[in-house]
Amino acid sequence: MAGTVLLSPHPDDIAYSLGGSILTGFYPPPMRIITIFTRGSLAPRRSDLTDVDRISKIRALEDYEYGREIKVRIQRLHFAESSLRDTPSPPGRDPIYNVVKEYLSAKLHGLKDSLILCPLGLGGDIDHLIVRNICDDLGFSYICYYEDLPYVNRISIEVIDAFAARLSLKPCYIQVDPVMDPKIRNLLIYASQVGISEILEVINHAKRLGIHSKSGGYQERIWYKKASSFQVLSEDFSTST
Repeated sequence: MAGTVLLSPHPDDIAYSLGGSILTGFYPPPMRIITIFTRGSLAPRRSDLTDVDRISKIRALEDYEYGREIKVRIQRLHFAESSLRDTPSPPGRDPIYNVVKEYLSAKLHGLKDSLILCPLGLGGDIDHLIVRNICDDLGFSYICYYEDLPYVNRISIEVIDAFAARLSLKPCYIQVDPVMDPKIRNLLIYASQVGISEILEVINHAKRLGIHSKSGGYQERIWYKKASSFQVLSEDFSTST
């Protein structure tokens, strides 16, 4: 397998949802993160920031610092997040949808043998849904879906599992006990976005996945299509279920 591409709708999404499993060396190298919606107006942990350009610059610096810390290349695209757009529902009607789809198709051309990770789209964030739907449209051979933290912690495990089942997805649990502390430290790099309440949500979700998996401890979880080529690959993962 020719490496791993981690698609992050916004800065911090990968750190939230996959920041532990990345540190365990779970994914085929080399890895790279593509952050898609990089122009934003939201900095909930920095009330002193109101200017879009300033917020976007600070978030970019946080993103690059995270990449340096985990030693993964960060590529940032130029699209505006939903707070700066009119966002009709469903996601496919958003005028930006086809533009992002065309750009990602070109960006990922020739990577058919790479593992692609994209958001599952739980929690209702329109940008997450756009990225997931585009990935489905592009029909990658090896694709997995990560659980959208912190939103997913506000949804019951039963609802998450039922949602995934409707999409014919199968879970893969990844034990992250040894790397939970550095995952949290790295997540705090995104200081304009992340505070104690978000950290507690990340910890709680990892704990409840541990209980649900019957393996205990802290877990992250990705999902893959039961009939996909990734199912063959997953048989080599001791943490698969």
